[in-house]
Amino acid sequence: MVVQKSSKERKKEFTEVIRFLVHEIQNNLHIIKMELELLPPEIMAQGATAEALSKPITTINKLLRDLGDLPDYFALSEPKLCEENPEQILEELAVGVKMSQRVHLHLVRNHPLPILRVNSGDLRKVLERVMEFSQALVGDAGNLEIETGRKNIDGQEYIELKIASSSTDSLEVEEKEIFQPFLRVKGRQIGLGMALAQEIMRRHQGLISFRKENSKRGQVTVLIRVQSVHKEPGTSKTLVK
Repeated sequence: MVVQKSSKERKKEFTEVIRFLVHEIQNNLHIIKMELELLPPEIMAQGATAEALSKPITTINKLLRDLGDLPDYFALSEPKLCEENPEQILEELAVGVKMSQRVHLHLVRNHPLPILRVNSGDLRKVLERVMEFSQALVGDAGNLEIETGRKNIDGQEYIELKIASSSTDSLEVEEKEIFQPFLRVKGRQIGLGMALAQEIMRRHQGLISFRKENSKRGQVTVLIRVQSVHKEPGTSKTLVK
């Protein structure tokens, strides 16, 4: 049974998250400022600040992206249904992982995945956040394995995605923590993204779960409900069941 939050509770939660995001952005801007102040002018002139500043800049970009997606987290925006290809999105996200020479990615396709009809951009938002969480677990070196398939639960078909993270060191996270908005994993602020992904999946009658298999390996499982789509006879109208 899902317990609905009151308007007052949602507004309070919204305020807390906004304040947290502002605080995180300010902290990362402060790091950039300190790095710039400590570097000699001749080094700055050679453009050697890029590597030192890349992590906080990346963090700021992700926080601002999450800030823009908060209306989805609080279900404040109107749904706009469109067709999404989960296999294509996964392949695009996998390219970013493969750019890291120390993180190895293995993609296992058990069954072809169907096209889904969901709120515009929702599927990509969910998969982006889950992949970022899984990469954070791995850190700078380790293995990621993505397994795709289909599963039937009580007569309802789902797409099943399993993303396993194997790190060379401790995962530093517990199962009950992963949807806490303020969660950090190996120095990365990652909790808000997972909370956003969970809320989106709830609206699509799906599920995200996490299991810590041992101190260095964990697995995220995503179940996405498949809706049957067909054309109404004699018309071009699409029906979704």
